[in-house]
Amino acid sequence: KKIVARGKPIAAQGKGVVILAEAGVLKGKKYSYEHDLELDDAIYGGQDVVKDGNIMTSTFCSHYPSKDQTVELTKALIDTIQK
Repeated sequence: KKIVARGKPIAAQGKGVVILAEAGVLKGKKYSYEHDLELDDAIYGGQDVVKDGNIMTSTFCSHYPSKDQTVELTKALIDTIQK
């Protein structure tokens, strides 16, 4: 919550997305997850890597080798940090 409030980039994957939602930082933001979390103030963006401002989320981690999005999520975070 503090990182987002400071405008710093943050990336979350899988259940980490749920933690961001529980912290309230996805309000008004698009997010990626395996299904719509049905959050009142967040916007489901599907299962691909989703970037909304300084928040990057993805659905699949290395537990799903054929769908692992770790590299794409990391690249999105690095691109944001470098800007």
